[in-house]
Amino acid sequence: MKEIIIYFSIKYQGDYFKIKNALIKMEKIDIEKLIQWNKKLENNKIKVLTKFDQTYPNSFKNIKYSPYAIFYKGNIDLLNSEKIMLVGDSFEKSYEDIENSLHPIILKKTLLSLGFKNFDEKIYNLFKNNNGKIISFSANGLIDQYMFNEIDLNLNNLIISEYPFKINLSKRKLFKRNYLSSILSDFLIIYNSEKNSKLFNLINFFLNSGKEIFCFPPKGDDGNLILLNDGANFVTKIVV
Repeated sequence: MKEIIIYFSIKYQGDYFKIKNALIKMEKIDIEKLIQWNKKLENNKIKVLTKFDQTYPNSFKNIKYSPYAIFYKGNIDLLNSEKIMLVGDSFEKSYEDIENSLHPIILKKTLLSLGFKNFDEKIYNLFKNNNGKIISFSANGLIDQYMFNEIDLNLNNLIISEYPFKINLSKRKLFKRNYLSSILSDFLIIYNSEKNSKLFNLINFFLNSGKEIFCFPPKGDDGNLILLNDGANFVTKIVV
């Protein structure tokens, strides 16, 4: 059964409804293609969790359209740790807040990173340089992925994706990853945000998931002020 799920997850690029339909209709499997894909997974040291495995994340089990398969490299046990997302539009604007808050987070939490340039990248490197635990969530596979070029696959690192091999990025894939990240992460900390920030898509998924959102003080009339007025938790420091 696991090989069948892997086959259709690759064929249909994680599309829940297409995979489900293929399983229900007992769609024919191309054995040659299955062997080819299995070999490619093995050669690239890519492993798989399916939704029927005991180690499949509990947080995903509780959603209606949970991914049939999660492909990964690294320490899968990090999925069982307490995960946090740290986001912002400008690293420089919140440098002091980051410097004052990050050390205890690195010691006790696992960073869930989406790998965007600038803010995400700098937070990622701070965790990496201080032996922090990191889960990288790729939106375009685990081979030559766009956002995570150099990952040390040691006990402190895990990279996951719905897609094992390189695929083209799309807005739909990025939004879906935002949704799954909001399910996987335990809470979200927003250091700063612009009024029309692209972060609001991720933030809305956290709100809809009923997860805790924490905001640092606004830097004027900005996105954090809007979020605080809407009921986000106000923080000036982080206690973990």
